[in-house]
Amino acid sequence: NSCRQYCILNTQQLDAVIFEDELTVEPYPDDCAGCNYTGAFVFKATAPGTDTILLNVREMSASCFELDGEPEMYIINVRDMNN
Repeated sequence: NSCRQYCILNTQQLDAVIFEDELTVEPYPDDCAGCNYTGAFVFKATAPGTDTILLNVREMSASCFELDGEPEMYIINVRDMNN
């Protein structure tokens, strides 16, 4: 929903990946301001290792760090491509 937005809580604490961009994958219809859209966060692998991405859903006017509940956690494993 375009009134609420995902945000990343821990971009500065990542070691194996870096945040690159936020993209709109499927925009809301032109004649429907406020309708749902699909977005994506893009990360780039920088080193072998494991990172945990912490996402929060926030109101557009709120800070990313104003939590109503537990953040969503996504574990990313980056393998050494030379082995």
